[in-house]
Amino acid sequence: MKSLNKFLILFIPFLVMGRTSYNRTRTDIVIYKNEGNLYFSFPTDKKVLVYHYEINDYENFESDGMTYKRLFVSQEIDKEMKEIILENYKSNEIVEKHAYYMLLGEQGLNNTSVGFTTIGFCLYKDKVLTEQKSENTNTFIQKCHDL
Repeated sequence: MKSLNKFLILFIPFLVMGRTSYNRTRTDIVIYKNEGNLYFSFPTDKKVLVYHYEINDYENFESDGMTYKRLFVSQEIDKEMKEIILENYKSNEIVEKHAYYMLLGEQGLNNTSVGFTTIGFCLYKDKVLTEQKSENTNTFIQKCHDL
């Protein structure tokens, strides 16, 4: 019986990991600005269930020196969405030529499992630069500064 319990204890994390994906970078989420709002639009051919999202600063950390500074954290959402709108994004300290990322708790972008998806972005005038899937974070941050 003890060996069965050990097996179950070791097997459960693999089962959970198999049904949950972490930190997938997306490049098919379209980000654009309009009238002071920031829009994150999902692919039209996908049904995306959004649980939660937050906007974090890619360049600055909390006082612990390890956690990226959080600028905006949504309430629990738990509904199907076609886009997320961050109204009056400047009030959340989002400025041009600075790197940020959205952390999205979702289901439906990649497959049917629940997961966390990230998308890096920075703003410059009427443009939004997004981080590419295989791009190094430091390279992306430098691109933002060079705009």
